Amino acid sequence: MTAHSLAGLAGLNALYLAAGAVFLWLVRGAADWIDAVRFLGLAYVVGVVVTGSLWTLLLIVGVSFSLGLVIGLPIALAAGFAIAARLRGRSVPRGGRLEGGWPLVVTAVGIAASGLLLEALFRPARLSGLYEFDGWSFWVPKGKAIYEFGGLDDGFFTSLPGAAYPPLVPTLDAAAFHAMGSADVVTLHAQYWLFGVGLVWALAGLLAERVPAWILWPFVVLLLLAPRLGRRLQIVEADLFLDMLFVLAAVLLVYWLLDRQRWRLVVATAVLCGMVLTKREGLLLFAVLLAASLVASAREWRSTWPALGVVTAVVVAAALPWRVWYVTHDVPGEGPSDGFVQGDRLDVLGSAIRRVFDVLWDPGYWNIVVPVTVLALVVAFVARVGRVAVFFAVLLALVVLGGIWATWVFSLTGEGYVVGGNFIIRFLGSAVLLCIAASPLLLGASWTKIANGPTPRDGRPRRIGLAAAIVVVPLLAYPVVAVAGGAPRFPTRDECSRPARANAPDLEVVYGRFDDPRQADELLARLTATGFIGAETEFDTCGRWKVSYDAIDSLQQGEALAAEVRKAGFEAQVEHGG
Repeated sequence: MTAHSLAGLAGLNALYLAAGAVFLWLVRGAADWIDAVRFLGLAYVVGVVVTGSLWTLLLIVGVSFSLGLVIGLPIALAAGFAIAARLRGRSVPRGGRLEGGWPLVVTAVGIAASGLLLEALFRPARLSGLYEFDGWSFWVPKGKAIYEFGGLDDGFFTSLPGAAYPPLVPTLDAAAFHAMGSADVVTLHAQYWLFGVGLVWALAGLLAERVPAWILWPFVVLLLLAPRLGRRLQIVEADLFLDMLFVLAAVLLVYWLLDRQRWRLVVATAVLCGMVLTKREGLLLFAVLLAASLVASAREWRSTWPALGVVTAVVVAAALPWRVWYVTHDVPGEGPSDGFVQGDRLDVLGSAIRRVFDVLWDPGYWNIVVPVTVLALVVAFVARVGRVAVFFAVLLALVVLGGIWATWVFSLTGEGYVVGGNFIIRFLGSAVLLCIAASPLLLGASWTKIANGPTPRDGRPRRIGLAAAIVVVPLLAYPVVAVAGGAPRFPTRDECSRPARANAPDLEVVYGRFDDPRQADELLARLTATGFIGAETEFDTCGRWKVSYDAIDSLQQGEALAAEVRKAGFEAQVEHGG
């Protein structure tokens, strides 16, 4: 991790935020600056999916993926959205007033607790390696390939595991590499941590519209404490990103069913387009979202179903180009090879059902999230809150059924195991994250119904100073304490070179390092033509292409070879491998 990489990543994410914030301003407007800040998390997520989806579609049709495109597209989007917003008559937000009293203090405590947990999660994330099988076997290699080759290399993308997976996440990885200046797979983990921050902020901002602070914030903290949720903020795979989009789309859709504000449907459509371009499971999750929306709005189908039909058409149009690409490149499809219904495997259906419910109820994965949601659903139906309860009950049931079906048809034993891990645990992360969003909405709606109206405003002193102190002091104190032993040090990329001073088992002669693989290939060709046979090119630990020869038995042998290479007009140094 280098300061240069972090600065580049910060700049890229600022562009995401700008594009998303202006898009949200265009479709929704902003009542005041307090309102705008509350929706910054949603703006960031929308900026990521809109920009990333357009990058992905451009890649599919053959547009070269370059630094100019990475920087230019979000800037162009922000400018275009801003012009459209002004033409539509959107005004710049002004002023704003915080609600006073104890709800503000509770909100401050929740923000401080969530912020501290996110800061703590950043520490391992920023220096994590590629330890997860899917991360190093195909997600990050695809991002590196887009970065290095500027597009979807046919041979490479059709030969990797998960070849039929849509390339939105690798495209975001490639954009991060361009922003950082190299394929820095360590600093890339900070990008996924930022995705997590966006999720927490977006979800809290949306739920705060309808959920009292004392109900909302315990669930936000619970999200970060659940072992299989918080830990995934440091894993460079698409699972948590997909789950994030799914849950935000679900909240936006249920809100639209309740108040019919058109902007919610527009934003939900953008998020759903990103979802189906993220993983093949995105199509299944979109189908269950659509089904739950249709059921929950059945009584008003004349006004809701046509709008949902338009959403479906847009999402299908976004998903179709990638399906055309992989079919025309002879990549096996996304469905089970033996069919969607396998009558000869009914003997493992019972195992699949047991496995899904074992995973759902395992506190080692999800803490107490699922039991609390079941209780919240019971309370909501007893309180007769109506559409919210129906929507989430149907949606959760369909996701669980989808998990049972996937476990049944994709695994030999019905236990959900596949090469590289247990996919049913990853898939059910979407159900559990949905529980995090559903529980406070269900309990908040039940509380409003039981209390016969919204919670009255607290007429006592506003306590803004106290609330500010609760937020600012711990969030600043934690990093100060963490670096009490000294300021953080960022190694330079030249420090990947470790000159050898004694015999060791990992010696090699290094001829050069390059950001561009073509330069490395040119040097290798010249070395080979001169007679220095056996060298190869590979990534070093700082994300540069290294030309080296590693068949070295001793320091003396390595120094002799390096001397001969230098006599021929090349650079050479004996180093420790890595």
